[in-house]
Amino acid sequence: MTLDRYLRKEVLANLLGVLTVLLLIFLGNRFVRFLGDALDGKLPHDTILTVLMLKLVSALVVIVPLALYLAVLLGFGRFYRDNEMTAMLASGVSPLRMAKGLLWLVLPIALVIGFLSLQLSPWAEEQVERIHDEVQSRTELRGLSAGRFIEDKTGNGVLYIDHIDDDSAIMRNVFAQWRKDGRLATVTAKRGYVKEDEAYGARYLVLEEGYRYEGEPGAVGFRIIHFQRHTIYLEARPIKVSHRRDKALSTMDLLRLDSLSASAEFQRRLSMPIATILLALLALPLSKVSPRQGRYSRLLLAILVYAVYSNMLTVAQSWVSRDVIPVGLGLWWVHGIVLVIVTFLFARMSGVRLRPDKQIRE
Repeated sequence: MTLDRYLRKEVLANLLGVLTVLLLIFLGNRFVRFLGDALDGKLPHDTILTVLMLKLVSALVVIVPLALYLAVLLGFGRFYRDNEMTAMLASGVSPLRMAKGLLWLVLPIALVIGFLSLQLSPWAEEQVERIHDEVQSRTELRGLSAGRFIEDKTGNGVLYIDHIDDDSAIMRNVFAQWRKDGRLATVTAKRGYVKEDEAYGARYLVLEEGYRYEGEPGAVGFRIIHFQRHTIYLEARPIKVSHRRDKALSTMDLLRLDSLSASAEFQRRLSMPIATILLALLALPLSKVSPRQGRYSRLLLAILVYAVYSNMLTVAQSWVSRDVIPVGLGLWWVHGIVLVIVTFLFARMSGVRLRPDKQIRE
C-alpha cells in the first residue's frame, strides 16, 4: 500500500502541473478566438466568459485523459531516470503490480470522464447552441465595435459608431440608415445609448443631439428633422432553434435516433473513459528510459502515439457515420488494437517471451 500511494502521489503531482498548462493553453486560445468574434459582432461581449466556461466543460473530456497520459509518462520516467524503477523491479515489484496500484487513481478519473462525456459535455454544447440562436434572433448592440460599418442581418440597414466609451457604454458620433416600407431614413447623432425596459422586455436605441433625414434627397416629401432626443425601438426577432449537431444532443436523445451519425457519436462518448484507462496503461511502458536520458526523451514519441490513437478514433467515427464499416465494429477495433499493444509491451516488461528460443543443436 505504501508503494501504491507513492506511485499515485508522483502521478498526481505531475497531473496537476500538466493539467494546469493544458487548461491555460486552451483558455488563452479560445479567449482570443471569442474576443475576435465579439469584435466582429458575432458574439456579445457579456457572453464571452459564459461560452468560454461551457466550452471548457466539453474540452475537459479530451484534456484530462491527455493530461493523465502525460502525467504517468513523466512520473514513471523520473523513476527510471533516478534508478528507482530498477530498485522496484529488483525487489520483485512487477509491472502488473505497478499498473494495479496505478488503476486506483485512473479508474475514478475514468468514471468522471464518462460522466462528463455522457452528461455534462452534451449539456454544455446545447447551452452554447442556445446562446448562438439567441444572438442570431435579436438585434444586439452590446456586441458592436466602433470604427466600422455594420450591416443589419436583413440587409435593409447599416450602422456606424465612431467611438464607444468603455466605462459608460455611450456611443459617440452615431450614423444609422435603413429602409422601411420603401422609404429611406437616415439618422446622425452626437451620442447614443441602449435603454432596456425590463417591465415590458423592450429595448430602445436612444440618440441625442442629431438630425433625421426622411425620403430621397431632392424628392417631394423629403424632410429634415432636428432633435434633442430620438428613440428607436429595437425589434426583437423570435428565437429560431437551429439544427442541433449530434454532439449537442443528450445521450438519451442519441439513443432514440435511428441514424448512423447518432450511433457514431454515442460510441465516441463511451470511448472517452475507455481511452483514459488505455492511455494511462500505455504510458507506463512508454516511459522507460535509461538513467542517462532525460525524463522528457520519450515525450515526442508519446505525443505521436496519442495523435495516432486520437486520429484513428476520429476516422473510425467518420467511417461509422458514412456506413463504411458496420456499427457493431464501430470504434471498438481501435481500442482493441491499443489493448493488444499494451498487452505486448507489458509482456516485454515482465520478461515474458512471446516466441520460444530456438534450441541450439550440437
